[in-house]
Amino acid sequence: MTTQDMDEHNEAIRLDPQDANAYVKRSFAWHTKGDNDRAIADCTEAIRLDPHSAEAYLGRGFSWREKGEYDKALADYSKAIAIDPNSAYAHYARGIALTEQGAYDKAVLDCTEAIRLDPEDPSGQHSYYIRSRAWAGKGDFNRAIADCTEAMRLKPQWGNAYCSRGGYWGQKGDHGKAIADYNEAVRLDPQSPYAYNGRAAMWCEIGEYDKAIADLSEAIRFAPHDAYAYHARGYNWYSKGEHDKAIADYNEAIRFKPQCTDAYIGRGLSHDKKGDFDKAIADYNEAIRLEPQSADSYYRRGLSHEKKGNFDDAIVDYTEASRLDPQSVDACYRRGLSHKKKGEYDDAIVDYTEVIRLDPLGAIVSSALYSRGVAWKAKGEYEKAIADCTQAIRLEPQYTNAYIGRGLCWASIGDFNKAIADYNKAIRLDTESADAYHNRGTAWVNKGEYEKAIADFTTTIRLDPQDAKTHNNRGIAWSRKGNYPEAIADYSQAICLDPGCASRYSVLSWLLATCPDGRYRDGAKAVQLAEKASELVSEMNIKQLHGLATAHAENGSFDEAIAWQKKALDLATAEDEPSMRQCLIWYEAGKPYSEL
Repeated sequence: MTTQDMDEHNEAIRLDPQDANAYVKRSFAWHTKGDNDRAIADCTEAIRLDPHSAEAYLGRGFSWREKGEYDKALADYSKAIAIDPNSAYAHYARGIALTEQGAYDKAVLDCTEAIRLDPEDPSGQHSYYIRSRAWAGKGDFNRAIADCTEAMRLKPQWGNAYCSRGGYWGQKGDHGKAIADYNEAVRLDPQSPYAYNGRAAMWCEIGEYDKAIADLSEAIRFAPHDAYAYHARGYNWYSKGEHDKAIADYNEAIRFKPQCTDAYIGRGLSHDKKGDFDKAIADYNEAIRLEPQSADSYYRRGLSHEKKGNFDDAIVDYTEASRLDPQSVDACYRRGLSHKKKGEYDDAIVDYTEVIRLDPLGAIVSSALYSRGVAWKAKGEYEKAIADCTQAIRLEPQYTNAYIGRGLCWASIGDFNKAIADYNKAIRLDTESADAYHNRGTAWVNKGEYEKAIADFTTTIRLDPQDAKTHNNRGIAWSRKGNYPEAIADYSQAICLDPGCASRYSVLSWLLATCPDGRYRDGAKAVQLAEKASELVSEMNIKQLHGLATAHAENGSFDEAIAWQKKALDLATAEDEPSMRQCLIWYEAGKPYSEL
């Protein structure tokens, strides 16, 4: 619209201020320039001058729709139809507004009427196209595809119709046909961001992230301020694990569209994957500020709090996510895990039970059953724990952790044969499961099968060389087998790997103080280790007190041994009291534990 054109409209109105049609024409000029308020004003004046001007109502409806005022737009379109019921264009226009408002059934009726009224009108292609969008909104992608195909028959070079049909094929899961349509759209318009964005979405859905990124880069080249394309490319970088590039794209998406909640969530996910939990939480905070009813934002923030070890904050977020989306099994499940990590097993069991109730056939149910079993085990309810693990295995026979969990329960009640049988199954399912080998090794120790235990612990160490617990347990097996140098070596390695754990020092101290083979006893070293263990705890328990007393006795410092043994005796239960008292008598007689 040129300045000369606008001047001509102004002159027409000056010459005849009562000409309603002149105002309508100028309104279309304002609409073309993007000035919808002036367009509405001109149409309103035209309606005042000619209350029966269907064209004026149509024009004003266009501008109301552009402003997002759908109720006002629909009222004007309906008035135009009342004035001229045979106006195919008025039905088409109302169909657009109804589609955008989500009133798909009514939109289908209007587009169908527009096609019936003027089937030969070349603009009928648009009615088919809009009706396809309405069908898609209703989830009827077959009819949507049929209407797009008809629109393309009427206008074979229409790239947007190919893009829309490609999207509908994608919704049906036929990515091959979808990509073919987007290919044609790109051929028809090699500079169409819409076509590149659509094809990228299909590449992404089938895991072809590099191709998706290439298409989105083209979309950005032709529409450099398109927040959607940056956001989508960020997601593809995220899917490839290239989180710095993802964050850079999400930054751009936010720069061009500061209210883009999804971009904040996406950037938060990448920060989370990088271990930058505070930055992730900050992004989720902003997403929640923009959309306070977003259950997903609360859920994601809960995950980051959980990973930071802030279980109370995580529980608060999971609770809000569940309130906003009561059917969210993920939020309920993660809340259960946070309760479990806090030692709140009753609350964890309530959450896992709710997950099972909400989605008894869902993919997460076996995990909920297993996790509930772990909570039951922690409470000492071994039969319930075994039942839950068994049910998890029935639902998911390849569930390695469920076999391991059930094995631990069998071991807890002393049935080491059944425990070993479950660990065997776990190892068959996952030959690299360090936990399965470690737990089987522990069961072998309890059965007195030390060679087998050592073999399993050795495999565990190969799989997880930094596991202090396994070195410690292999040391126990070596010690019981009489291989004291190997035991000392493993206990020492456990200390190196876990220098902040008091029990690592205590177990080596005990061996050095009590070893049946005098060549390996070292009282001074035993005292040093026992004292280090005492420094690492806020309050010594009976085993640590007795261990320090025993180390002093081996070192010949019997006054200290007696003092510490008396403290141990003060904490002794009725079951422990006889042995603790016998040791005290022995130390008072100037004899070390090794001579008992």
